[in-house]
Amino acid sequence: MPFVRCRSFEVIEEVPSWRAFGPHGKAVAELIEETKHLTQDQVDVIAAADDEEEHETRMARFDQWAERHSRAPEFPSSPGPAGFCGQHLNNAVALAAARTGPHLFEYTEEDDSWPSLTDPSWLAARDAALAMTTALTEPELLSDQEIKTLSARWVAARTR
Repeated sequence: MPFVRCRSFEVIEEVPSWRAFGPHGKAVAELIEETKHLTQDQVDVIAAADDEEEHETRMARFDQWAERHSRAPEFPSSPGPAGFCGQHLNNAVALAAARTGPHLFEYTEEDDSWPSLTDPSWLAARDAALAMTTALTEPELLSDQEIKTLSARWVAARTR
């Protein structure tokens, strides 16, 4: 996809930033904000829960997206708004983990210039947030059971 350069542009309308996450963007923006305030207790609840069915559901959803978009190569991005907000969720989890302590981060071979979040419990929390995002961004494409599966760990942690 080519890049476009511009020297100026005209703002025709200002819209809320959550619109970048799609039609259900307000809920996604709220989740990102909530993620920034995760506590170790919440992370422990998430990490203790079984994520196998959540992972399978999320990967099946991704496979459905890939199949649809293999027939439409003009959409080379990540799956819908859920893919777009992944970096925002990673940053939110890292921010919450940093408040807990530096022991959750290490320098890795992939990036030795900046420490990466490596704690398995906090990585599980990130995965649960991504699964919750999948449930929030396109609920009309999911069954009620899939939504429940994708959101179960996150919802359980909210009560902490």
